[in-house]
Amino acid sequence: FSPAAEANVSRILKDLSEDVLTRGQPGGVFAGVTGLSASTPPADFVRGVLAGALGLPREAVTVCGDTYLAYRAVFEPGEGILVYAGTGSIATVAHGPDEGILVGGKGNLLDDAGSAFWIAARALRRVLRALAWLYPEIGYCQGTGMVSTAPERAVAAPGPPPGP
Repeated sequence: FSPAAEANVSRILKDLSEDVLTRGQPGGVFAGVTGLSASTPPADFVRGVLAGALGLPREAVTVCGDTYLAYRAVFEPGEGILVYAGTGSIATVAHGPDEGILVGGKGNLLDDAGSAFWIAARALRRVLRALAWLYPEIGYCQGTGMVSTAPERAVAAPGPPPGP
């Protein structure tokens, strides 16, 4: 975390903790945070902020990745496979907060098969291929996924672009 990010996270967690304390004093916290691993400095930072804001000993606060939290909501360690397919996609088998197998989660340029981006990109590809078949004069180049003649037409066209 940058100093600005730490300040922002601290403010958000303190505000959240104040709201929690209006309902009573928790005995502990198990927080799943996107992108964090349990034994990392950012997780330790979040643990410290939550413990301080809620008046808990650090040992009463567990911070792990959100996928581990989701996994543990359904399975005991090593018992099953969690598949998450939302904006991104991952599959995991967890043996502990820092132990297990995680596949995916690296973003749409590398390996988000099954994610919303992946689904939308394939749908768009099908639409563009259909347009290329229906209107071959557009010049859709299926090999590169780009409309190839539109830039050439824009450069070659004399005068200002057509208005609305």
